[in-house]
Amino acid sequence: MENIYNPTDVESKIVSRIYKEVKEMVDVKNKTYPQFNNRTLKQYIDDNEKRVNSYVESKESQGKDDWQSNVALPIIRDKMKRIIAGFSLTVPELKINARRETGEIDPASIDRADIAHKLIKSSYEETQNPVIEHFWESWLCGLHGTIVEYEGYLKTNIKQKFIKSFDLESGKVDFDERQVNVDDKCISYRVPLTELLFPTYYINDIQEMPYMSWVRYYDEDLFRYEFGKYKNATEVKKSSGIKPDVSTFFHKDDWSVEERAGKEKIEVIRYYNRVNDEYIIIANGVLLLNAPLLWSFNDKKVLPFAKTILEPFAGENFFFGKGMADILIGQYDLINTYFNTVIDKGLKSLNPPTLIGRVNQDSFDLEDEIMQDGTKFYVDDVSQVLPMPVSQISQADVTMIELLAKGIEDSTPSMPHLMQNKSATAREVVIAEEKIREMKAVYHEMLVELWRQKLQLRLANIITNYSIPRKIYKNGKVEEVNRTFIVNDTYLDKDIKERGTLAIQFRDWKNAKQKQKLEEEAAVEEEVMAMKGVKYRKIFVKSNFLSNFLYRISVIPDSLYKTSMAKMQVSIQEELMNVAQFFPKVFMANQEEYFEDLAAAYGRDPQKALDALKNIKQQAVGQEGPPQGGGVGGQTEEGSPIAGGIR
Repeated sequence: MENIYNPTDVESKIVSRIYKEVKEMVDVKNKTYPQFNNRTLKQYIDDNEKRVNSYVESKESQGKDDWQSNVALPIIRDKMKRIIAGFSLTVPELKINARRETGEIDPASIDRADIAHKLIKSSYEETQNPVIEHFWESWLCGLHGTIVEYEGYLKTNIKQKFIKSFDLESGKVDFDERQVNVDDKCISYRVPLTELLFPTYYINDIQEMPYMSWVRYYDEDLFRYEFGKYKNATEVKKSSGIKPDVSTFFHKDDWSVEERAGKEKIEVIRYYNRVNDEYIIIANGVLLLNAPLLWSFNDKKVLPFAKTILEPFAGENFFFGKGMADILIGQYDLINTYFNTVIDKGLKSLNPPTLIGRVNQDSFDLEDEIMQDGTKFYVDDVSQVLPMPVSQISQADVTMIELLAKGIEDSTPSMPHLMQNKSATAREVVIAEEKIREMKAVYHEMLVELWRQKLQLRLANIITNYSIPRKIYKNGKVEEVNRTFIVNDTYLDKDIKERGTLAIQFRDWKNAKQKQKLEEEAAVEEEVMAMKGVKYRKIFVKSNFLSNFLYRISVIPDSLYKTSMAKMQVSIQEELMNVAQFFPKVFMANQEEYFEDLAAAYGRDPQKALDALKNIKQQAVGQEGPPQGGGVGGQTEEGSPIAGGIR
């Protein structure tokens, strides 16, 4: 007999409350807002995307004739590329400070900050390409005006088939199945804005939301893959699989409507309540999880989302920001309309209509005649057959298009625009780039804020999950192993500026003897790696190493500015000329330092040239011999050193 899902009274009350709040939040999402020009969020996003994609409505929907022009200029896409080009491919650098819960800073807190910094850096490099991730963040923020990212931890344990043998001739396969961890890592996920539900859109900071939901729709296989191990996951059914007599147990009327899960999807609601400290997951009316919020930073519960905007609306409290298309919408739509009108004007002037007097109507019927080169027409009165006067494209039309284009260019300036009618001197290039940098500063600061929030949440996930041993299948059984995290190209010893690969392993020890054994184990690994020519160091930290400390994370704003090679070259050349001219002694005393800066500006390693210079100086000193002079320890008239002189 089939088991029938029968939730407890407590579970039913929780699910009923969540669906009631979700319904209210759906109503909030479907409202129109004056900030969106009386459109809904979905309509606002769609309109922005259409303009960035240069989408045009059909001629029929606009009442245009077949011969009329119907194009959309790719202006907004070009402007977005110019805006984000200077910083989207440069991952921001972070800075971490740690202190004890009492507020004190000591060597232990400095060590915690350093290890936390390295683990955060390693977590991004291990699972994703930070450069590509940052590009998409910049692009989507410009496209929609708002970006929200989920920072969480993904741990998936499934059965997997492992091939033991395979006969190519017969196609016979021998395999066994075992449970394996296919995912065990920190993740970032850019959440579609339409999947997020809030009780109001008039709270700017996402961490100030009292509660919110993230609603996604899954195919059954994907749902089983991600949530199959959760309690009650086997009870989850699609709408088509629920019998009418038990539909109330599943709250079917709440989620099975066509605009939501429908008949074949599974609606997963992740509900976060910061006030009541709740993290609840419901799938098609079945309660999968009822737990406290899993995320905390500096002992304060937080929502696992980071959010920023491109540019604010008029009011400070509105949650969403203006997209690039919305910023330029007035000028963009106007220049598109005018551009198409001017093209129509030019096309009509190439083949103007003809004015025909009534006296020639019978002999010259243009509606039935095929116009071709060389065609002869015989008319009674040629003076009554004239081309209709049609105005051609004028200088005023061209000036208007240039004026509209200039308005858009002023909103998002580029180097050619700023350098127009100016000589491309070194100084002018520097000034132009500085102006662009200043104009883009607000966008940079918004992305800085996104990364600050993300890094805080990433550290929270690291503290919670990294110290938990990993289960692996080894020698026919499941074993727990302590996890090791690799940080590439980092300082092994800051005092001597030695860089290499650092391995950090979470491992607990009870006494000095066990600690010594771990140090010996690390020394052996380091020696083996050194024999292979790899600079390597391994350290062990206890599972609670990062706990019980307070962290302050900041992002270095200047790290988002990608200084061009041309600007670096121009700046250093100008500095060298001024220093050499006005301060020649300073220039002579610091030639090696100036050379290092110049080499860096041209993308070259200065060390080889400096080493060669050092060798030349040493050889010159060796050839000169000991110091020479007259008298004792002096020099003969021929210049040869006297025996017994100071060498």
